[in-house]
Amino acid sequence: MQKFSAKTRSNLRRSVRKLQKDTGAEVRLSRITSPEQVDHFVNFAFEISKKTYQWHLLGSGLRSPEVLKRNLRFLAERQWLRCYLLWCGKEVCAFMICHQRNGVCHSPAIGYDPQWEQYSVGTIQQLLVIEDLFSYDRPAIFDFGTGAGAQKEFFGNTHYLDTDVYLLRRRAYARLACSVHRASNNLTRYTSRLFDRLHLKKHVKKFIRKASVPIRSREK
Repeated sequence: MQKFSAKTRSNLRRSVRKLQKDTGAEVRLSRITSPEQVDHFVNFAFEISKKTYQWHLLGSGLRSPEVLKRNLRFLAERQWLRCYLLWCGKEVCAFMICHQRNGVCHSPAIGYDPQWEQYSVGTIQQLLVIEDLFSYDRPAIFDFGTGAGAQKEFFGNTHYLDTDVYLLRRRAYARLACSVHRASNNLTRYTSRLFDRLHLKKHVKKFIRKASVPIRSREK
């Protein structure tokens, strides 16, 4: 937090107070570490995941809740589980899946309910989680996970290169799949640079994400 200016730190605090003031409800963070808490956590997280653009646009999200419950119980039984729910009164706004071992806390998945987007609940959750990391079983490192993300860049203080490697047999189908994948990546990079030059990238991303979520999922 020391990397932020006093004004930025004040604005982060103000966002929590604004959410409490506008809703008239207490904003709190709950930590999930025991096997008995897993089902409760996954049920809330799954409902939020179904409302996100990742679910509707990318086909990702928490698609297999029963498998997730089994995996999280495995972590909890070994005291490696450290998940979070952000509450506003009696409603869950966001979730974060974490697991901690050997002084490193990993965060492979997060999500927030789009109906709370105007209050930056994702940022609020991350702020409160960082506070909790210092007050309870403090890890040496918090790993935000792979991939780009505004919150990772905002809160993180270092980064390094990471990649997934796939080994494929030298067959016609594999060569075709690699060629299509390479062409798709090149087109994506070209389009991204074009929108950057036109200062449209942020607006286009926001439009696509909102358009991908059914209206009923965005209604409060």
